[in-house]
Amino acid sequence: MRLVIPGAPEHPRSKLNLAADEIAAVHQDTEHDRGIQLVFLDLGTPKAVDTVSTRDDEAVIVDTETPEEVALLTDAYADLKRKLTARGIPAHEIRFVHEAKTREARFRLFQAANDGLARVIVGSTAKLGTGVNVQKRLAALHHLDAPWRPMDVEQRDGRGKRQGNEVYGPVFDTAGTLIDPGQGIRIFLYVTARSFDGYVWQAIEAKARGFKAILRRSVTVRVVEDVD
Repeated sequence: MRLVIPGAPEHPRSKLNLAADEIAAVHQDTEHDRGIQLVFLDLGTPKAVDTVSTRDDEAVIVDTETPEEVALLTDAYADLKRKLTARGIPAHEIRFVHEAKTREARFRLFQAANDGLARVIVGSTAKLGTGVNVQKRLAALHHLDAPWRPMDVEQRDGRGKRQGNEVYGPVFDTAGTLIDPGQGIRIFLYVTARSFDGYVWQAIEAKARGFKAILRRSVTVRVVEDVD
């Protein structure tokens, strides 16, 4: 509500507050392994800035805000970071994937994650859902909102459901036999009761069911009406 209503009060059990509690708990539980967490959030992403400047280290806000816009929560990422630091997570361990604007910067960020230096990475589906290889010590995934395509959910979960998790993943011997299933990763979905969240997740479920039926060749009809 704070994204659309200026000055709206914050609910103590809002998604950001509950997510901050869970992230802080996992952070503490995995301290000895330097486990990392990915947080997916497509709403309230960091404000767009004009990257065209006379100096490379400058970023100029291109638009002016009205008093109503100033009172809105426009950057949920910064709000979440404040909540996490208040719960004891060091600020330098919380990173936004939007900060890495070049390929080299993304490589450095992901390397820091695999080294256990950047332990909480927040990003959108587009920027954090594909081409991100940080599974080495990945402990948890958090879905603060839902995308519209089942493929996007699979891409998000795919950051952790893959080979290469040396800390929490399964252990195999040289012959490929499973020795230890590993601790596994935790996946959190946050849904607000009686909100649009339920509709979106149900829409994803319906789409996924249709896609799987086609892949299994269990569809007998030749024409399918577009649900849109």
